[in-house]
Amino acid sequence: MDIKGGNSVADPALVAFALGMYLLSQAHSSVVFLIAAVLIGFGYGNFISSLPFKHLP
Repeated sequence: MDIKGGNSVADPALVAFALGMYLLSQAHSSVVFLIAAVLIGFGYGNFISSLPFKHLP
């Protein structure tokens, strides 16, 4: 993350979070629900951990 910056982690994390939220809204089975939960957890966890690096020069 030092060479590419915080956006190299934050942008894919936000995409994964958004995809997980969309899948959660469309879930009709427990498998889709679990996939959505994994994507939401991955996206949220990586985005929150990358926030301090977005404000560094």
